[in-house]
Amino acid sequence: MVALVVQAVHVRSLWLRDEDNIKRDLGIGQIVACALFLAVESVSKESILLHRQKRSPQDTNDMFSQRLFWWLNNMFKRGYSSVLAPTDLDKMDEDLSSTDPQRRFRLQWRKHSTRNPQVGLLRVVFSAIGYDMMFPVIPRLLLLAVQFSQPYLILRFVQYIDNPSEGGTEEGILLVIATALVYVAIATFQAWYWQSVVRFQTKLRGCLISQIHDKALRSRVDVKSNPLMLMNVDVEKALFGIRPIHEFWACGLSIVVALGLLYVQVGVPFVAPLILLVVFITICSTNGKNIAPKTKLWLAATQERVSYITSVIGSMKNIKLLGITPFVLAKGNNLREKEIRAQRAIRVSSMINLVISLVNFQAATLVMYGAFAIKTHITGVPLTNSTLFTSLAVLKLFTMPLLMTIQFLPSLLQMFAALARIQEYLVTQDHSDQRTIDSEAMTHGRNIKTGISISEASVVAQIRALSCGYSEDSSMLKDITLDLQRGNLNMVVGRLVCDGE
Repeated sequence: MVALVVQAVHVRSLWLRDEDNIKRDLGIGQIVACALFLAVESVSKESILLHRQKRSPQDTNDMFSQRLFWWLNNMFKRGYSSVLAPTDLDKMDEDLSSTDPQRRFRLQWRKHSTRNPQVGLLRVVFSAIGYDMMFPVIPRLLLLAVQFSQPYLILRFVQYIDNPSEGGTEEGILLVIATALVYVAIATFQAWYWQSVVRFQTKLRGCLISQIHDKALRSRVDVKSNPLMLMNVDVEKALFGIRPIHEFWACGLSIVVALGLLYVQVGVPFVAPLILLVVFITICSTNGKNIAPKTKLWLAATQERVSYITSVIGSMKNIKLLGITPFVLAKGNNLREKEIRAQRAIRVSSMINLVISLVNFQAATLVMYGAFAIKTHITGVPLTNSTLFTSLAVLKLFTMPLLMTIQFLPSLLQMFAALARIQEYLVTQDHSDQRTIDSEAMTHGRNIKTGISISEASVVAQIRALSCGYSEDSSMLKDITLDLQRGNLNMVVGRLVCDGE
């Protein structure tokens, strides 16, 4: 599509010059070839499949349907005309339904954690699904290129409006067409970019949840680590924080290009928004450096409250019989208050970043044109319409990425905290069952070593040097050795002796 548009502009220039008919004919041939390739690519692939089966529209649709999301129209029609059932939904495409990303993530985690148990989980994500993580770079670069064409389009528009007789009617028509193409391209590339980001999030969710689930099958239940809490809260925090990860490098690139364009338009006064940018970045970095540890405390408090409520729901009958409902309710309220207090610092930091992001365009406009007024007073250079509108467009491209970056900064820091909590759970030691079961004796009904039948043995079970407790740090029972005799009533009695008693 891009090649067709560029080639059409080139042929138009050759046609107007009327210098060489051979070059003009070759250009027309290239346009026809590009148009044929585009027409072939625009045909749906479902009609040429060898095996007719129900596939996802994203696997078979043409390029225009993919980028403009036309394949969703049928679902919208069904939804507005009837109540959607699970069978009415389109099948998930093969790329998202495949279990290959989870397999690669599992292998990469085993590889990196074996070499270095402290390896960052984000590095494992990049090693396993790095292609999906980096693919949004392509539409993001195209979006940046189209966005930075807006100032030149606005500059040309203002110049044409000031002197319409120089360009003529043809230039006005071309400017209208160019404007339509620019904003259609912005919408298309932006939709493509966010679709790629969401697809990466979907794969990352499957990788993290499957890895936590596999670890939960190999771990002992512990109140300090709740796999369901990690799957629901921490994974969502990680996904929400990693969503705008490409906005940060795009913001840096946008700022560099925008500052260069501002210098071309207004000269030295471009330093004023640059100084304001440094001030805003300093405030945001100082404000957000403690968000990650505060987020870990908040998530830990949330996990403690959820685990407590789960245990209360499971023991509701016993709580009512014992008459300790007020005490249970009071502890639940205290845990909720603790969670809110842990979240308070995060809300304050987010509010400061939000205020800065909302006023940065107005503040940058004020300081830049204030500096330009000083320049006009000293040099006498006026502020023309073309300079005003073009610099405003560039300044908008300068502040909009900064606005989004400042707003997304707390989420990014919370993402690191959530991934750290998930990693702490994944590196915990697996539960090893130290009991030995004579599988051959269970199968044949006779002890292979002694030759005694299981039904004839006097000892049913043996315990040797057993130490156990509710946690690994403390043992409630120590060095227990006993034999359980057949035909006898075996009971373990005693009382719990606390330290200092």
